[in-house]
Amino acid sequence: MVTLRFAQLGMLALLVAGCSGNQNSPQPSKDDTSNFTGTWEGASTLTETVNGQTQTSTSQASQEVTATGYNQLRLPHFCNTTDPGPSAQVTTATAFQVASYSCTLLLDNGCILEVTIASGSGTLKGEELTILLSGGVHQSASTGCSEISATYTLRLVGTRVRDHPVPQLTTLNPTTTVAGGPGFTLTVSGADFDPSSSVAWNGALKPTQFLGTTTLSAQIDPGDIVSAQTIWVTVVTPGPGGGTSNALSFIVTGGPGSSVPTLLSLSPSQAQAGGAGFTLSATGADFVLGSTVLWNGTPRPTSYLSGTRLLAQISAADIATPGTASVAVSTPGAGMSTQLPFSVTDAGDAGYQVSVVNQQARDLIWDRWRGVIYLSVPSTGGSYGNTIATLDPVSATVSSSAFAGSEPGLLSISDDGVYLYAGIDGAAAVQRFVLPALTPDIKVSLGADPFFGPYVALDVQVAPGAPGTIAVSRGSSSVSPSSQGGVVIYDDASPRANSSSGFGYGLYDSLQWGADATVLYAANFESTGFDFYVLAIGAGGVTGVTDHGGVFASFYSRIHFDPGTGLIYGDDGRAVDPATALPAGVFQASGRVAPDSALNRAFFISMGDAYGSSDLTLSSFDLSRYTPVQSVLIRGVSGRPVRLIRWGTDGLAFNTDAGFVYLIRGTFVSG
Repeated sequence: MVTLRFAQLGMLALLVAGCSGNQNSPQPSKDDTSNFTGTWEGASTLTETVNGQTQTSTSQASQEVTATGYNQLRLPHFCNTTDPGPSAQVTTATAFQVASYSCTLLLDNGCILEVTIASGSGTLKGEELTILLSGGVHQSASTGCSEISATYTLRLVGTRVRDHPVPQLTTLNPTTTVAGGPGFTLTVSGADFDPSSSVAWNGALKPTQFLGTTTLSAQIDPGDIVSAQTIWVTVVTPGPGGGTSNALSFIVTGGPGSSVPTLLSLSPSQAQAGGAGFTLSATGADFVLGSTVLWNGTPRPTSYLSGTRLLAQISAADIATPGTASVAVSTPGAGMSTQLPFSVTDAGDAGYQVSVVNQQARDLIWDRWRGVIYLSVPSTGGSYGNTIATLDPVSATVSSSAFAGSEPGLLSISDDGVYLYAGIDGAAAVQRFVLPALTPDIKVSLGADPFFGPYVALDVQVAPGAPGTIAVSRGSSSVSPSSQGGVVIYDDASPRANSSSGFGYGLYDSLQWGADATVLYAANFESTGFDFYVLAIGAGGVTGVTDHGGVFASFYSRIHFDPGTGLIYGDDGRAVDPATALPAGVFQASGRVAPDSALNRAFFISMGDAYGSSDLTLSSFDLSRYTPVQSVLIRGVSGRPVRLIRWGTDGLAFNTDAGFVYLIRGTFVSG
């Protein structure tokens, strides 16, 4: 017998057994071949006769067959991978004829076998397929091979193997849990589930119970939810057919050990009343999956982007009327962030935009060379405590920071953009930084009062045209009035010999250089004297002081010098000619002022309420005529303004004593 040699012929049984059909199909048409496409499994009986001896063997067959043309089936290759395989002609919707066919097969022993199909037919009855084939096999005599001839009859009977459908996933229950919690049972609902279907957790198959074609349950272990994350859940059904369902997200939120989120800024931070809904971007720190943006205490649909950014959907109904909304971020199990105001403006407030940055700053200053604002952040300023932070006013985000020392305070920048000076109150010093990297440079020691202890810088101002020279008003924070140490001029870290005396001789609370480094102006805002001082400066230091009393009219203010007009401007609304100490004009406003002769504008922000939040008035005035130009409301300002500055071509900024920085830009500023 040549059974071994006929093993390849058994492949023919596997190949042909893949035909399928439908007994209810109509007579053959252009698409009838599709009735035979599918997977079939069954028994093949091979009867082979060699030299008059007959042997019958039975094996299992399984194969797929696909349609290739009009009323045609192409059976898979038989002899080798390049062989086109036999073809079958569909005769009715339940029958087909196999065309005669032959191919040559090279056996492993080197012998050549020729296989022939002389005739063949197939029938489909219900779900049962029967195929009969007859043919011959011939091995030619050659080196090491003997001549063998055989005939065979092959009968295959199979039943249709139905493909599993692709599962569909619609809901999860639950949809969220807390990181670090216990394991739980996840119930998934959908359609076309199978007893072989499994729930996949981020692609990993979980122990699954089949509850029906629409419901599965899976066991989720504690190790699957150890940290906050988004899990993608799918259902996987193995073949035949089957596949992977669509994915649904499962949120693992931060647990009890999570940090309270920090909300630093909103973009935008205002919208016009009656406008369309929008996407609100919240920037901060310690956000996790499950953190939610709250609008006036009510959750809004929130998307987690990163640990520092969330997106929330704000509806048109949320901004239907003018006012101020409170925005916060809440993390389950951790707590709620500080609230930031969102201004809903009316039509009259067009022409400006406001961004709010939740960052405590004792002072702020504009760097026109690099387009950034520097903030001096005290130790209580969160993650940027005791640093000089760099704020991008366009994006309203802190881009970097550099350690400054203990309790940085007043700031001043040289007019060539090379140095930034910062009073470091905890070290009784002024620290110089080299820009733009904020590299620490020299440190200027301010000394100490014999009774009241170390001095702090009440004000620091860099001399015009002399980036290494500063004027410092030294004070004592433990006593009132605080201006105890007078004014000292420093070249790098070396004090000039002559200085002005403090309390008893002068209260130098605020300083401003004049047009050059030979004259320094100062003002007293601690006593009702409200003095204006003119200090002559020479190579040896302070060479003379002229005191003019009663020039200003408010406490705890600052003076500002505009080189374009040559005038001194006080936060109380008064403009002073420093040559005569007489009023040059009075603006009908007070609070914090930022003069800008390039725009011919003076900008004022009102002081507001010392407690809680309030709507502040931002006003612009003609700088030369002292007449009002425009005013708008900055709604929901938390705390009172500390300093107002100009930035860019159309920007204003101020910090408050409640720990916020407000950024305003638009045509209101640029005109």
